[in-house]
Formats: sequence, C-alpha cells, structure tokens
Amino acid sequence: MNIAQAKCIPIADYLARQGHQPKRERMGGRELWYHSPIRDGDKNPSFKVDSVKNVWFDHGKAEGGTIIELVKEMCACDIRDALR
Repeated sequence: MNIAQAKCIPIADYLARQGHQPKRERMGGRELWYHSPIRDGDKNPSFKVDSVKNVWFDHGKAEGGTIIELVKEMCACDIRDALR
C-alpha cells in the first residue's frame, strides 16, 4: 500500500476495527469524539476525528495528523510498517 491509498482509509473505520467507538458526535457526524487510543487515562473524550477531512487530533497530547501518523502512534512503528 502506498501513502495515497492509506490516506483514503477512513480513520473512523480503522478505529472501529481496532475496537474503538465514538463516545460523542457533533456537527451531524462530522466530528467524532473518542477516548484517546494513543494515551492512557483519557476519562473525557478528547480525541477528535474530522470525518470529512479524514484527520485526527488528540487534545490531551496536542498532536494530530492523518491515518498514517495514527497507525504509527498506535502500533509504535515507522511509516514502512504502518503502510503494511
């Protein structure tokens, strides 16, 4: 898989396959809020996915990006492994 193909995978679908479901939706489902999948102890949903732009932002960590950065964070791997 190349970078362009990976960026077409909806982040919400990837998170669902990993067992994470949104705890709150806003703006008609455009904003999906989760407990952070990359941080422990997130009691209030502070991990936002913009389902239109297909990007994420973790407010507790002040980091975000595309699905590639998310997979790298969740799996503790480099870009090559994330694309696999």
